[in-house]
Amino acid sequence: MLALVVGVERFVADHPFGFMGDPQRLAWRMSERAIRGEAARAEVLCLGDSLVKFGILPRVLEAGLGRSAYNLAIPGAQPAASYFLFRRALTSGARPRAVVVDFYSKVLAAAPRINRCFWPDLLSFGELLELSCQARDIRLFNESAVGWLLPSFRDRGEIRRAVLATVKGEGRQLRDTLSANLRNGLANRGATVAPVVLPSPVDHEPGSRIDPSRQRRWSPARPNAEFVRRFLDLARDHGIPVFWVLPPTSPRWQERIERRGEEAAYLRFVRATRARSPNVVILDGRHTGYGRELFCDPVHLNRAGASAFTTDVASAIALHLAGSGPRDSWVALPAYRDRPPVRFVEDLVQSEIAVRSAESTRLR
Repeated sequence: MLALVVGVERFVADHPFGFMGDPQRLAWRMSERAIRGEAARAEVLCLGDSLVKFGILPRVLEAGLGRSAYNLAIPGAQPAASYFLFRRALTSGARPRAVVVDFYSKVLAAAPRINRCFWPDLLSFGELLELSCQARDIRLFNESAVGWLLPSFRDRGEIRRAVLATVKGEGRQLRDTLSANLRNGLANRGATVAPVVLPSPVDHEPGSRIDPSRQRRWSPARPNAEFVRRFLDLARDHGIPVFWVLPPTSPRWQERIERRGEEAAYLRFVRATRARSPNVVILDGRHTGYGRELFCDPVHLNRAGASAFTTDVASAIALHLAGSGPRDSWVALPAYRDRPPVRFVEDLVQSEIAVRSAESTRLR
Protein backbone atom coordinates (compact mmCIF):
# COMPACT_ATOMS: atom_id res chain seq x y z
CA MET A 1 0.00 0.00 0.00
CA LEU A 2 2.82 2.37 0.90
CA ALA A 3 4.48 1.60 -2.41
CA LEU A 4 1.25 2.52 -4.23
CA VAL A 5 1.01 5.85 -2.38
CA VAL A 6 4.65 6.64 -3.13
CA GLY A 7 4.11 5.70 -6.77
CA VAL A 8 1.08 7.96 -7.12
CA GLU A 9 2.85 10.90 -5.47
CA ARG A 10 5.92 10.40 -7.66
CA PHE A 11 3.76 10.28 -10.79
CA VAL A 12 1.96 13.53 -9.90
CA ALA A 13 5.25 15.22 -9.00
CA ASP A 14 6.85 14.14 -12.28
CA HIS A 15 3.96 15.60 -14.32
CA PRO A 16 3.61 19.17 -12.97
CA PHE A 17 1.56 20.27 -15.98
CA GLY A 18 -0.47 17.10 -16.28
CA PHE A 19 -3.02 17.88 -13.55
CA MET A 20 -3.78 21.48 -14.30
CA GLY A 21 -7.09 23.28 -14.34
CA ASP A 22 -6.15 26.86 -13.53
CA PRO A 23 -4.11 29.32 -15.66
CA GLN A 24 -2.95 31.07 -12.48
CA ARG A 25 -1.40 27.88 -11.11
CA LEU A 26 0.17 27.33 -14.52
CA ALA A 27 1.89 30.72 -14.20
CA TRP A 28 3.39 29.80 -10.81
CA ARG A 29 4.81 26.57 -12.17
CA MET A 30 6.08 28.16 -15.38
CA SER A 31 8.07 30.76 -13.43
CA GLU A 32 9.52 28.07 -11.17
CA ARG A 33 10.68 26.16 -14.26
CA ALA A 34 11.93 29.24 -16.12
CA ILE A 35 14.25 30.38 -13.34
CA ARG A 36 16.19 27.15 -13.84
CA GLY A 37 16.56 27.73 -17.57
CA GLU A 38 16.13 30.60 -19.99
CA ALA A 39 15.31 33.26 -17.39
CA ALA A 40 18.57 32.72 -15.53
CA ARG A 41 20.48 33.91 -18.62
CA ALA A 42 18.43 37.05 -19.20
CA GLU A 43 20.09 40.46 -18.91
CA VAL A 44 16.85 42.06 -17.71
CA LEU A 45 14.61 40.19 -15.27
CA CYS A 46 10.98 41.22 -14.78
CA LEU A 47 9.34 40.24 -11.50
CA GLY A 48 6.23 41.10 -9.54
CA ASP A 49 2.56 40.32 -9.96
CA SER A 50 -0.02 40.43 -12.74
CA LEU A 51 0.54 44.13 -13.51
CA VAL A 52 4.01 43.23 -14.81
CA LYS A 53 2.88 39.85 -16.16
CA PHE A 54 0.45 41.60 -18.52
CA GLY A 55 2.09 45.00 -18.73
CA ILE A 56 5.78 44.38 -19.50
CA LEU A 57 6.58 42.54 -22.74
CA PRO A 58 10.15 41.17 -22.84
CA ARG A 59 10.31 41.14 -26.64
CA VAL A 60 9.47 44.85 -26.70
CA LEU A 61 12.05 45.47 -23.96
CA GLU A 62 14.64 43.59 -25.99
CA ALA A 63 13.89 45.68 -29.07
CA GLY A 64 14.33 48.89 -27.08
CA LEU A 65 17.35 47.87 -25.01
CA GLY A 66 19.24 45.45 -27.20
CA ARG A 67 19.43 43.12 -24.20
CA SER A 68 17.72 39.80 -23.49
CA ALA A 69 14.78 39.92 -21.09
CA TYR A 70 12.45 37.49 -19.36
CA ASN A 71 9.21 37.98 -17.42
CA LEU A 72 8.95 35.92 -14.22
CA ALA A 73 6.03 37.85 -12.73
CA ILE A 74 3.15 35.77 -11.37
CA PRO A 75 -0.51 36.83 -11.09
CA GLY A 76 -1.39 37.36 -7.44
CA ALA A 77 2.17 36.75 -6.28
CA GLN A 78 3.36 38.65 -3.24
CA PRO A 79 6.84 40.12 -2.67
CA ALA A 80 8.12 36.87 -1.16
CA ALA A 81 7.66 35.16 -4.53
CA SER A 82 9.73 37.81 -6.31
CA TYR A 83 12.38 37.70 -3.60
CA PHE A 84 12.84 33.93 -3.66
CA LEU A 85 12.86 33.78 -7.47
CA PHE A 86 15.43 36.59 -7.61
CA ARG A 87 17.59 35.02 -4.91
CA ARG A 88 17.44 31.67 -6.66
CA ALA A 89 18.51 33.26 -9.94
CA LEU A 90 21.49 34.98 -8.33
CA THR A 91 22.50 31.82 -6.49
CA SER A 92 22.52 29.92 -9.79
CA GLY A 93 24.91 32.46 -11.31
CA ALA A 94 22.56 34.92 -13.02
CA ARG A 95 23.85 38.49 -13.19
CA PRO A 96 21.15 40.65 -14.78
CA ARG A 97 22.04 44.19 -15.77
CA ALA A 98 18.68 45.44 -14.49
CA VAL A 99 15.52 44.30 -12.75
CA VAL A 100 11.98 45.51 -13.46
CA VAL A 101 9.48 44.91 -10.67
CA ASP A 102 6.13 46.00 -9.30
CA PHE A 103 4.43 45.54 -5.94
CA TYR A 104 0.70 46.07 -6.44
CA SER A 105 -1.06 47.74 -3.51
CA LYS A 106 -3.88 45.15 -3.36
CA VAL A 107 -1.38 42.30 -3.17
CA LEU A 108 0.80 44.10 -0.62
CA ALA A 109 -2.11 44.54 1.76
CA ALA A 110 -2.99 40.83 1.91
CA ALA A 111 -1.34 38.28 4.19
CA PRO A 112 0.80 35.54 2.57
CA ARG A 113 -1.87 33.05 3.63
CA ILE A 114 -3.99 33.97 0.59
CA ASN A 115 -1.51 32.08 -1.60
CA ARG A 116 -1.16 29.02 0.62
CA CYS A 117 -2.32 26.72 -2.18
CA PHE A 118 0.27 28.17 -4.60
CA TRP A 119 3.40 28.48 -2.46
CA PRO A 120 4.26 24.75 -2.75
CA ASP A 121 4.35 25.17 -6.55
CA LEU A 122 7.17 27.70 -6.27
CA LEU A 123 9.13 27.36 -3.04
CA SER A 124 11.44 24.74 -1.63
CA PHE A 125 10.73 23.24 1.77
CA GLY A 126 13.29 25.54 3.36
CA GLU A 127 11.82 28.58 1.64
CA LEU A 128 8.35 27.64 2.88
CA LEU A 129 9.74 27.54 6.40
CA GLU A 130 11.46 30.90 5.93
CA LEU A 131 8.27 32.49 4.61
CA SER A 132 6.13 31.06 7.40
CA CYS A 133 8.54 32.23 10.09
CA GLN A 134 8.58 35.73 8.65
CA ALA A 135 4.78 35.69 8.47
CA ARG A 136 4.60 34.18 11.99
CA ASP A 137 1.99 31.78 10.69
CA ILE A 138 2.43 28.12 11.67
CA ARG A 139 -0.81 27.17 9.90
CA LEU A 140 0.58 28.56 6.66
CA PHE A 141 3.62 26.32 7.03
CA ASN A 142 1.59 23.24 7.96
CA GLU A 143 -0.81 23.58 5.04
CA SER A 144 1.88 24.48 2.52
CA ALA A 145 4.24 21.76 3.73
CA VAL A 146 1.56 19.09 3.27
CA GLY A 147 1.05 20.29 -0.29
CA TRP A 148 4.80 20.26 -0.88
CA LEU A 149 5.23 16.74 0.50
CA LEU A 150 2.07 15.30 -1.10
CA PRO A 151 1.61 16.61 -4.66
CA SER A 152 -1.75 14.85 -4.97
CA PHE A 153 -3.03 16.85 -1.98
CA ARG A 154 -1.71 20.07 -3.48
CA ASP A 155 -3.34 19.31 -6.83
CA ARG A 156 -6.58 17.88 -5.51
CA GLY A 157 -8.60 20.86 -6.73
CA GLU A 158 -7.00 20.67 -10.17
CA ILE A 159 -7.62 16.93 -10.41
CA ARG A 160 -11.25 17.40 -9.36
CA ARG A 161 -11.73 20.19 -11.89
CA ALA A 162 -10.21 18.13 -14.70
CA VAL A 163 -12.39 15.11 -13.88
CA LEU A 164 -15.56 17.23 -13.76
CA ALA A 165 -14.67 18.89 -17.05
CA THR A 166 -14.21 15.49 -18.67
CA VAL A 167 -17.53 14.22 -17.29
CA LYS A 168 -19.29 17.32 -18.65
CA GLY A 169 -17.63 16.93 -22.04
CA GLU A 170 -15.53 20.06 -21.49
CA GLY A 171 -12.18 18.35 -21.12
CA ARG A 172 -10.87 19.44 -24.49
CA GLN A 173 -11.90 23.06 -23.91
CA LEU A 174 -10.03 23.09 -20.60
CA ARG A 175 -6.95 21.53 -22.18
CA ASP A 176 -7.03 24.03 -25.05
CA THR A 177 -7.29 26.97 -22.64
CA LEU A 178 -4.31 25.79 -20.61
CA SER A 179 -2.33 24.91 -23.72
CA ALA A 180 -2.98 28.38 -25.12
CA ASN A 181 -1.76 29.99 -21.89
CA LEU A 182 1.33 27.78 -21.88
CA ARG A 183 2.08 28.60 -25.52
CA ASN A 184 1.50 32.31 -24.92
CA GLY A 185 3.95 32.42 -22.03
CA LEU A 186 6.63 30.56 -23.96
CA ALA A 187 6.15 32.68 -27.09
CA ASN A 188 6.36 35.93 -25.12
CA ARG A 189 9.28 35.02 -22.85
CA GLY A 190 7.10 34.69 -19.77
CA ALA A 191 4.62 37.51 -20.35
CA THR A 192 0.89 37.06 -20.90
CA VAL A 193 -0.41 39.18 -23.77
CA ALA A 194 -4.11 40.01 -23.59
CA PRO A 195 -5.88 40.67 -26.91
CA VAL A 196 -7.41 43.98 -27.87
CA VAL A 197 -11.19 43.61 -27.52
CA LEU A 198 -13.56 46.32 -28.74
CA PRO A 199 -15.75 47.59 -27.29
CA SER A 200 -13.62 47.56 -24.18
CA PRO A 201 -14.96 45.42 -21.28
CA VAL A 202 -13.58 47.92 -18.75
CA ASP A 203 -16.30 50.55 -18.68
CA HIS A 204 -18.08 49.29 -15.56
CA GLU A 205 -16.11 50.62 -12.58
CA PRO A 206 -18.35 52.84 -10.40
CA GLY A 207 -15.51 55.17 -9.44
CA SER A 208 -17.76 58.13 -8.67
CA ARG A 209 -19.87 56.09 -6.21
CA ILE A 210 -17.08 55.24 -3.81
CA ASP A 211 -17.49 56.67 -0.33
CA PRO A 212 -13.94 57.10 1.05
CA SER A 213 -15.21 57.24 4.63
CA ARG A 214 -16.40 53.63 4.41
CA GLN A 215 -13.07 52.21 3.21
CA ARG A 216 -10.45 50.63 5.44
CA ARG A 217 -7.16 52.50 5.52
CA TRP A 218 -4.51 50.89 3.33
CA SER A 219 -1.27 49.53 4.73
CA PRO A 220 1.08 46.74 3.62
CA ALA A 221 1.04 43.47 5.50
CA ARG A 222 4.16 43.32 7.65
CA PRO A 223 5.77 40.27 5.97
CA ASN A 224 5.17 41.77 2.54
CA ALA A 225 6.92 45.01 3.51
CA GLU A 226 9.83 42.95 4.86
CA PHE A 227 10.21 40.97 1.63
CA VAL A 228 10.11 44.18 -0.42
CA ARG A 229 13.01 45.41 1.69
CA ARG A 230 14.88 42.12 1.29
CA PHE A 231 14.36 42.16 -2.47
CA LEU A 232 15.73 45.68 -2.86
CA ASP A 233 18.64 44.99 -0.49
CA LEU A 234 19.54 41.86 -2.45
CA ALA A 235 19.69 43.85 -5.68
CA ARG A 236 21.76 46.59 -3.99
CA ASP A 237 24.25 44.06 -2.61
CA HIS A 238 24.82 42.75 -6.15
CA GLY A 239 25.03 46.19 -7.73
CA ILE A 240 21.87 45.70 -9.79
CA PRO A 241 19.61 48.70 -10.50
CA VAL A 242 15.92 48.15 -9.81
CA PHE A 243 13.24 49.83 -11.88
CA TRP A 244 10.06 49.79 -9.81
CA VAL A 245 7.20 50.42 -12.21
CA LEU A 246 3.87 51.99 -11.33
CA PRO A 247 1.79 50.88 -14.33
CA PRO A 248 -1.25 52.80 -15.53
CA THR A 249 -4.69 51.53 -14.64
CA SER A 250 -8.00 52.34 -16.30
CA PRO A 251 -9.26 55.90 -15.64
CA ARG A 252 -12.17 54.85 -13.44
CA TRP A 253 -10.05 52.47 -11.41
CA GLN A 254 -7.47 55.20 -10.85
CA GLU A 255 -10.24 57.53 -9.71
CA ARG A 256 -11.55 54.84 -7.39
CA ILE A 257 -8.31 54.17 -5.53
CA GLU A 258 -7.60 57.87 -5.21
CA ARG A 259 -11.03 58.56 -3.72
CA ARG A 260 -10.55 55.73 -1.24
CA GLY A 261 -7.24 57.19 -0.07
CA GLU A 262 -5.50 53.95 -1.02
CA GLU A 263 -3.30 55.61 -3.63
CA ALA A 264 -1.95 58.25 -1.26
CA ALA A 265 -1.13 55.67 1.43
CA TYR A 266 0.54 53.39 -1.11
CA LEU A 267 2.64 56.24 -2.52
CA ARG A 268 3.84 57.11 0.98
CA PHE A 269 5.03 53.52 1.32
CA VAL A 270 6.75 53.65 -2.09
CA ARG A 271 8.54 56.91 -1.27
CA ALA A 272 9.65 55.74 2.17
CA THR A 273 10.97 52.48 0.73
CA ARG A 274 12.72 54.26 -2.13
CA ALA A 275 14.41 56.66 0.30
CA ARG A 276 16.22 53.70 1.89
CA SER A 277 17.23 52.17 -1.46
CA PRO A 278 19.59 54.27 -3.61
CA ASN A 279 19.62 51.61 -6.34
CA VAL A 280 15.89 52.00 -7.04
CA VAL A 281 14.35 54.16 -9.75
CA ILE A 282 10.57 54.62 -9.78
CA LEU A 283 9.06 54.62 -13.29
CA ASP A 284 5.68 56.25 -12.82
CA GLY A 285 3.13 55.37 -15.50
CA ARG A 286 0.09 56.70 -13.66
CA HIS A 287 -1.85 59.62 -15.15
CA THR A 288 -0.34 59.05 -18.59
CA GLY A 289 -3.60 59.12 -20.53
CA TYR A 290 -4.16 55.41 -21.13
CA GLY A 291 -7.82 55.10 -22.10
CA ARG A 292 -10.06 52.16 -21.29
CA GLU A 293 -9.55 50.74 -24.81
CA LEU A 294 -5.98 49.87 -23.75
CA PHE A 295 -7.07 47.54 -20.95
CA CYS A 296 -8.52 44.03 -20.81
CA ASP A 297 -9.97 44.72 -17.34
CA PRO A 298 -9.77 47.64 -14.89
CA VAL A 299 -6.08 47.14 -14.04
CA HIS A 300 -4.44 44.99 -16.74
CA LEU A 301 -3.13 46.36 -20.02
CA ASN A 302 -4.02 44.63 -23.27
CA ARG A 303 -1.63 44.10 -26.15
CA ALA A 304 -1.76 47.69 -27.39
CA GLY A 305 -1.44 49.19 -23.92
CA ALA A 306 1.37 46.86 -22.83
CA SER A 307 3.33 47.50 -26.03
CA ALA A 308 3.16 51.27 -25.52
CA PHE A 309 3.95 51.09 -21.80
CA THR A 310 6.89 48.71 -22.29
CA THR A 311 8.32 50.92 -25.03
CA ASP A 312 8.39 53.90 -22.66
CA VAL A 313 9.82 51.78 -19.84
CA ALA A 314 12.57 50.53 -22.16
CA SER A 315 13.46 54.10 -23.17
CA ALA A 316 13.74 55.19 -19.54
CA ILE A 317 15.89 52.17 -18.63
CA ALA A 318 18.15 52.68 -21.65
CA LEU A 319 18.83 56.31 -20.68
CA HIS A 320 19.59 55.30 -17.10
CA LEU A 321 21.93 52.43 -18.02
CA ALA A 322 23.74 54.60 -20.55
CA GLY A 323 24.15 57.36 -17.98
CA SER A 324 22.90 59.90 -20.52
CA GLY A 325 19.57 60.75 -18.93
CA PRO A 326 18.56 62.55 -15.75
CA ARG A 327 19.51 60.67 -12.60
CA ASP A 328 16.15 61.25 -10.99
CA SER A 329 14.96 58.55 -8.62
CA TRP A 330 11.34 59.18 -9.66
CA VAL A 331 10.73 59.34 -13.40
CA ALA A 332 7.34 60.34 -14.78
CA LEU A 333 6.81 58.39 -17.99
CA PRO A 334 5.51 60.27 -21.05
CA ALA A 335 1.85 60.50 -21.97
CA TYR A 336 0.39 57.74 -24.11
CA ARG A 337 0.63 58.16 -27.86
CA ASP A 338 -0.48 55.93 -30.71
CA ARG A 339 2.17 53.69 -32.20
CA PRO A 340 2.20 51.15 -35.02
CA PRO A 341 1.08 47.72 -33.75
CA VAL A 342 3.86 45.42 -32.56
CA ARG A 343 4.04 42.33 -34.77
CA PHE A 344 6.50 40.18 -32.85
CA VAL A 345 4.29 39.37 -29.86
CA GLU A 346 1.48 36.81 -29.78
CA ASP A 347 -1.73 37.49 -27.87
CA LEU A 348 -3.96 34.88 -26.24
CA VAL A 349 -6.45 34.77 -29.10
CA GLN A 350 -3.63 34.00 -31.53
CA SER A 351 -2.34 31.33 -29.14
CA GLU A 352 -5.80 29.74 -28.92
CA ILE A 353 -6.09 29.66 -32.72
CA ALA A 354 -2.65 28.07 -33.02
CA VAL A 355 -3.48 25.42 -30.41
CA ARG A 356 -6.78 24.50 -32.09
CA SER A 357 -5.13 24.42 -35.49
CA ALA A 358 -2.43 22.08 -34.22
CA GLU A 359 -5.06 19.86 -32.59
CA SER A 360 -7.11 19.71 -35.79
CA THR A 361 -4.02 18.80 -37.80
CA ARG A 362 -3.14 16.05 -35.33
CA LEU A 363 -6.62 14.52 -35.55
CA ARG A 364 -6.67 14.34 -39.34
